[in-house]
Amino acid sequence: MNSVWNEKYKWCFGPLYTGDKVGVNNAGIGIFKKQPYIGLAKEILQNVIDAKNPDVKEPARARFEIIRINRSEIPGAERLSDVIKRCCEYYNEGDDGSKMRMLKKAAEDFLDQDRLVPVLKISDYNTIGLTGAKEEKGSNWTGLVREVSATNKGNGLSGSFGVGKFAPFNFSAIRTIIYSTLNKDGETALQGKTILTTFKDSDNKLKQNVGLFGSDQEEDCKAIYDINEIPETFRREECGTDLFVLGFKEDSDWMEQITASVLEYFFYTIYKGNLEVSIVDGKKEISIRQDNLGDLIDSYKGYCESHAIEFNAPLFWEILNDASGRTKHFKEIFRKKGEVELYLLMDPDFSERRILEMRTAGMKIQEDTAFRIGAYFRGIFIATGNRSKSDDPKDNINSFLRRCENQAHDTWSKDEYEDNKDEAGKVIRGIHAWILEKIKSEMPDVKEDETEAYGLNDLLPRLDSSGADDQEEKAYSSFEPFPVDIISVNAKTNRRKASDVSIVSDSPINREIEEILTPEEEGVEVLPGGGKSGTSNPPHPPYPGPFPGPFPGDKPISEPIPSVDGKNEIPARKKEKGSDTGKTILKSLHILNVKTPYDSANDVFRVSFIPSKSAKNVYIKIRIGADDDDKRIADVKSALWDGNELAMEKGFIILDHMDKDAKVLLLVKLRNAKRCPLEVTAYAE
Repeated sequence: MNSVWNEKYKWCFGPLYTGDKVGVNNAGIGIFKKQPYIGLAKEILQNVIDAKNPDVKEPARARFEIIRINRSEIPGAERLSDVIKRCCEYYNEGDDGSKMRMLKKAAEDFLDQDRLVPVLKISDYNTIGLTGAKEEKGSNWTGLVREVSATNKGNGLSGSFGVGKFAPFNFSAIRTIIYSTLNKDGETALQGKTILTTFKDSDNKLKQNVGLFGSDQEEDCKAIYDINEIPETFRREECGTDLFVLGFKEDSDWMEQITASVLEYFFYTIYKGNLEVSIVDGKKEISIRQDNLGDLIDSYKGYCESHAIEFNAPLFWEILNDASGRTKHFKEIFRKKGEVELYLLMDPDFSERRILEMRTAGMKIQEDTAFRIGAYFRGIFIATGNRSKSDDPKDNINSFLRRCENQAHDTWSKDEYEDNKDEAGKVIRGIHAWILEKIKSEMPDVKEDETEAYGLNDLLPRLDSSGADDQEEKAYSSFEPFPVDIISVNAKTNRRKASDVSIVSDSPINREIEEILTPEEEGVEVLPGGGKSGTSNPPHPPYPGPFPGPFPGDKPISEPIPSVDGKNEIPARKKEKGSDTGKTILKSLHILNVKTPYDSANDVFRVSFIPSKSAKNVYIKIRIGADDDDKRIADVKSALWDGNELAMEKGFIILDHMDKDAKVLLLVKLRNAKRCPLEVTAYAE
């Protein structure tokens, strides 16, 4: 094979010496494995936005394109193939061995054969390129190519951990990327990087797992700086940066996957005219621009639904394009840290309370759905930091929240702001309170005590009227219901009478159950709160915590409650033979330490609790909390326990048994909510 590269440029792997031996699993790459396309879009595009050339009026542009190159154009193909095979020989057992054999097969396909190799070329335009190409450390170039666990971006820019650089490696079958830039200072630089495993070289010495393609005539394998020695395929002749993902893993719908990710996470930036994205494969091209954004968002609803891809962009696009003029736009200076903005659309026909939250880059960070308030709405919150004193975090809300972002850029947490966690907690809670204040301002005739902010961890605060930020309300998700006996008739009875139901004690839960068990055919009208027609609702008894019974605003139950005997009741089990009553006793099971954290990475609630006693045939009901006690039954999509999917009947999750004091952990997926407070109740024999 005749390479188009000058022979003085080679793959360089340093001696291991006292370094650790490294297997195939790389923590940086692993962060993006679960959602690779989302990770690729987020990490690439926020870099493009950050690198926008301020002297150019046009939006920053990004282009994802498949090109196919000859084997001779791959830098150091023979040496790279040899190293991959040596890595496979060194780590040839267990899981590492299995993964390395796949890597070896890819090397044989792409590096050993005379064939066209698929490459994903990712380019940006109207940008300043990677500056500091010849610096030893601390520059944009070294931060991307030569440094690990370091970020060299200034205040307010999007990257904050230095791990985003690993996202493209998930798409390279040979785990190799080529970087090429021409920056605003006129510097050209090209360098290749491969992340493999420790291996034993031909000299029988151990070598490090990371290799660089560059000049082997210098101690630290410097990049190629002479544009004339860079082959045309990899040569950057316009200010900006190219990434070449060698051996691109082509999914049949890779273009659609990237498009959906761009629309979901960057629609606001594109809407503001700050970004354009193209996805290209041969003659097929998808162009995402300000003028066709709405059409694309609408057209991708079906694709995302059929592929089980979370796609909430249409919900928020409606806010920005509300022809009725109902969308309200708020803009204020927030705590002397520059501006924040809120687009708010309130509609009683909505079934949710949802606020999209982002910073000035316009990339989706998180959705806050945990508002306990008597209104339904959607909104977009942007921390721009405009009109601040400086870009320093102490002065700028955008820079401040950048410091609060986690590695995946999908939440703000006070724990990430190590310099002052208390202040970070107050700011994050203050954002929620500010949003709530604006929502309340659009709600006429609503009392203050009905719209207190709900607190959950850092994000869901409670602020009292005096402005004390550190008082947090206990989550509804930890409430414990009263135990109560229910006596239901035997399944042999064809029709039920109200007199057949015996409630042992007059607790709020009993009133809820009485409402459920009272048959409509007896002519008794069931009212919210468990009252009957012509009577007033009984007063709520004092209770130190969330009200666990029939909730104000609940509608009468219209759907049958599941039952093994076909009756409209909480499922009843037949009494054992020898019973002289012919009736079945069900009880509200007392459960302790109820926790319902939301796992955003897997889109599940981790519902855990400890039963107060052993029980069989357990029925779990989950409600979604709200600020004004306007509860909704959670629409459960699936529930797992110890890896097994549980049966469900019209809103109940069914467990065969639970053991006393043995923690139960359910992985619950909901159709109608994310990151919201939940209430859990249990019934059993």
